[in-house]
Amino acid sequence: MILRGTCVADELQVTRTERSLMETVPGVADAVQRLKEVFTEIPGTRLTVADTVRLSGLDREVCECVLVALEDARFLKRGQGGHYQRRATDSPDS
Repeated sequence: MILRGTCVADELQVTRTERSLMETVPGVADAVQRLKEVFTEIPGTRLTVADTVRLSGLDREVCECVLVALEDARFLKRGQGGHYQRRATDSPDS
């Protein structure tokens, strides 16, 4: 039972680390969406991991995971020098 005025996380006795992770998940989802929009709205966009860190405000490890996930989903491809760019929609190998 959750009492009025208490946080669900407090009721469940969630640790600070777990609470931080719970708060980060929406941030990661927002970062994925934001980065997808950048690549979609600005054709030819090429970003490094450092660029995504600056754009998203997330730490480097999270950005690397997001970029790899977008690459695995075939939304992005990694080019020379570690730059990520949107994969051409008409060719799965581009």
